[in-house]
Amino acid sequence: MMSEKIKEHYQRQFSLKSFGFPTSAYKPLFSGKGRSFPAALRECTEFCRGDRRCIGMEVCQIREDLYRCRACCEWMKLGEKTEPTNNMAACKYYEMKEETMNIAVSQPATLSSTYSASNYKASNANDNVLKCSSGLSTACSQLESQPWLKIDLQAIYDVNKVTIYNRQDCCGERLHDVQINIINNGTDASCGFYKGPADDGDRISVYCASGAVGRRCRKYCNIKVCHYEFNISQDQSDSFSGRRQRS
Repeated sequence: MMSEKIKEHYQRQFSLKSFGFPTSAYKPLFSGKGRSFPAALRECTEFCRGDRRCIGMEVCQIREDLYRCRACCEWMKLGEKTEPTNNMAACKYYEMKEETMNIAVSQPATLSSTYSASNYKASNANDNVLKCSSGLSTACSQLESQPWLKIDLQAIYDVNKVTIYNRQDCCGERLHDVQINIINNGTDASCGFYKGPADDGDRISVYCASGAVGRRCRKYCNIKVCHYEFNISQDQSDSFSGRRQRS
């Protein structure tokens, strides 16, 4: 059933968004080449039919008879310090519109430890506050070798994407080595990994491969973040067995 939904998902239209990739900070899923623009684009298109993480494709002319395509992404970082990789007509970036909803707002959250009893609570990580003016409004663990944050989604979901909003005031580099797992019946499935380090105010999206199905999401990282979002696809929200849609 899921394979049919993924196939249907990637028959949707990609449209031109920009000349050059929109950020210099991302990890491609795939790179291919062709002797013409259509041939290179076909390489990425065929790849994207089998990997739902593919939400964009960049095609660049390398020389007169050679084109390169790159499929996006394992993860993507947007922020003040990121810039387009190219800004020329030789590179075109096509993107598929994402129709997702955040299912993590105000769900039960737990930290491996809390920096202080009165502030830095786990619930700060999914309170839907996207701008943190100080560390007091972040979720922060004590100094640990392997801190973690766990959010109970209260139902079984197929998670498409996890987005991390890093704190804006300082110390953005503390976010690094982030492993994101989706847990179902005690079994962990990896959504993805972000090496980092991040910068102040970065918004980092990690795209989950097929099979990231579960009720709980756990992140192992150096935790001091402003906000997390967990997104599922709206056009699949009523189709996945065992999952219910939440507002």
